[in-house]
Amino acid sequence: MKFYENLTRAIKIGDRKLSPLMVLKDGFWAFNENVNSRAGLLKPFISNHLNKALDASIFISLLGFREGIRKTVKKQACSQWQKVFPGLTREKFAEISDNLKRWHGEEYGFKDSIDFITIANTCF
Repeated sequence: MKFYENLTRAIKIGDRKLSPLMVLKDGFWAFNENVNSRAGLLKPFISNHLNKALDASIFISLLGFREGIRKTVKKQACSQWQKVFPGLTREKFAEISDNLKRWHGEEYGFKDSIDFITIANTCF
């Protein structure tokens, strides 16, 4: 949503203030010349919130889906995560997931649940 808001108005992401990406010039929309680079337009909006292994996914216990998914994650993903991030503990993964409850300090509609499947509560 922030990306779309930023198309026509200035926004804040954490401590950064971003100029609008587009401005009206003679009644037509044009790229804002004050924006540093068109190549990096999406970069401020990319975060670990898009990584569903770190940003908790919710699966209810209905029909055993949750346990089936937990077993699949344990079998197919946990060893890979531990190989790529050997120094990260259960507590560190839990902290990363916990920090994703807000987006750069802003509320964004996150709803907590006991049904989350995370690296921390599945792989350790």
